[in-house]
Amino acid sequence: MTVGAAPHAEPAYTWGPGTGTERVLEALRALGREAKRTGEGAWLARCPGPVHAHGDRNPSLSITRGTDRALLYCHAGDATPDIAKALGLPMLALYDAPLPEREARKRSNGSARSQRVGAYLYTDRNGEPLARKVRLEPKSFLWEAPDGDGWRPANRGEGNPRTLYCAELVAEAAVVHVHEGERAADLMNAHFAAHGNTDHAATCAPTTAWDGAFTDALRKKRVTLWVDRDEAGEAQARRAFDSLRAAGVEVTAVRSRVEADHADAFDHLAAGFAADAGEPFAFTAHERSAEQTEAEPPRTLRRLAFTGARFTALADRPAPPPIMPGIPPPGHLTLLIAPKGFGKSTLSDTIAAATATGARPWEDGPILGPGRVLVLSLDESPEVTARRLRRLSMFAPVRDGWNLERAAERLDVLGSDREAPPGLLDAMRLDDDGFSLLEATLTDAQSTGEPYLGVHLDAWIDFLPFDTSENDNRAAARIAGRLQHLAVRFGCYVLVLHHEGKPAPNATEGRDPRFAGRGASALNAKARCVFSIEQVSGSPHLRRIRTVSNLAPVPREALFAVADPKGAADRDELLYWRPSDEVGEYPIGDFLAIGETISTAELTRRLAGIEGSDQPPGDAKRLAIRLRQRWLADNLIEVTEGGAGKATALRRL
Repeated sequence: MTVGAAPHAEPAYTWGPGTGTERVLEALRALGREAKRTGEGAWLARCPGPVHAHGDRNPSLSITRGTDRALLYCHAGDATPDIAKALGLPMLALYDAPLPEREARKRSNGSARSQRVGAYLYTDRNGEPLARKVRLEPKSFLWEAPDGDGWRPANRGEGNPRTLYCAELVAEAAVVHVHEGERAADLMNAHFAAHGNTDHAATCAPTTAWDGAFTDALRKKRVTLWVDRDEAGEAQARRAFDSLRAAGVEVTAVRSRVEADHADAFDHLAAGFAADAGEPFAFTAHERSAEQTEAEPPRTLRRLAFTGARFTALADRPAPPPIMPGIPPPGHLTLLIAPKGFGKSTLSDTIAAATATGARPWEDGPILGPGRVLVLSLDESPEVTARRLRRLSMFAPVRDGWNLERAAERLDVLGSDREAPPGLLDAMRLDDDGFSLLEATLTDAQSTGEPYLGVHLDAWIDFLPFDTSENDNRAAARIAGRLQHLAVRFGCYVLVLHHEGKPAPNATEGRDPRFAGRGASALNAKARCVFSIEQVSGSPHLRRIRTVSNLAPVPREALFAVADPKGAADRDELLYWRPSDEVGEYPIGDFLAIGETISTAELTRRLAGIEGSDQPPGDAKRLAIRLRQRWLADNLIEVTEGGAGKATALRRL
């Protein structure tokens, strides 16, 4: 393969068939050091380099199939040129193709800098491929999904398999070592295989988030949790540790005996330490208190169950009040769904301010509060909320006397701001840590005698944990269920703002609110009350609120004006909400041609068809009567009153 050499230059090389990785593996076989596959595109072998001139008893050479070359790394310190020389290969032989072809491939991939350096195969416990995680340099990752006999880039909602790495090995092992990344897991599994240790397996989560499904997979195992030597690694490991400990799993935390920053199990093994020689680690700053331990779920539920007179007494509890349009019921999770710019945040702030001040959210509305309200927004800053509330207070009923200063006394608003401490927004996401923070906040307020009457989250997608898809029904059900539990436990309403999804093709106005939200349908299913905001056709200043709830009888719709009729909308849109009796712009030409005559009953049927199949007949009839009155006042129709049981007739002039 080598055809010549020039002084002080690498020998000229002719590329034949095969890749650089295949050449390396073949050269190792020729030396009697056949590599063992440890993952997709990854191998481990005894290194032939000068450090191991007298042998390499524990395999220390990692071979990874890169984008355009074989990547070699000796954990004992042999340099790549020395390894290549020992293999009888020039450095150029590690590359798949000559330089011009390599550069062309890089450009076709969109970047000459991004290098594919490894891939990790995720399977189910039976070894069936689920997804492949690709590592790039500079360090980043992307997901691929199975595509016949090959792989393709994962679409949104695909990729992350939400199963532990090396699930097939984990299922058979009695002792499982949990790491932060696949690289450490691969090296440790190779270590176990080399020593014939079939009772042990190494794994990691596919992302930094720890899922309850991972805990379930480890319930009957003894777990060793490897903690990386950095703050982020400790935080990630603590989430897994707490989840496993709460489930009764026997878990021990250790870390690498290599004391360098960011050192992990990979560095530990590479330095020659044994897999069972990790340095014991204690989460001393996060130990559970005796109070928390006592609060853990009991081993039996019988003493907590409702039975006998205690159960029958539940029927005597006060019946829930009727659901009011736009007013979240206390003790439950409510969704507020609308497209961007339809007034979700304005309505949310109106409810918050009215609750904090003990006022009405709009004229003739119910009196809310007074009480504390917690507003968490990753979508808008507290400054925007403050300015909006100042404008809103200009149009609130004067007799209620609510203004920004009065509302601010019982409002706690958190969001992105120049004064916000680092990490605040991440801490507010609804993972295990985020729920712990929210629960502690509600508990603290209750203990001080000023409990929160309401919690506002703006918006749903912003509060999802990192790497959680908006389409993930399992995650949506789990998070929404925990929010509902907090609402019941603390007696407050939880109002979650959510974006509307794209309407189905040929969908009519007024679709069912239960299916209006974007992403996972489980979110709407878990909410006890759903409000959907829609714009009335032809009337930019009118909004219709549709309501769905299984708590009590509800109004099917209510009409609101969202701008000041005296011109305040010229200064700012969506200034405030007020109930409206307007009927919107229904052009007469959509119902009647000139000279055509129809009955009021037929107009009612046509309106019901336009408004959607869920339009109550009574609402459509009232709308028909209001339209008839307006068209008559505008001299667009003449009305003939029916007699002897005949319906009223409308004739267009």
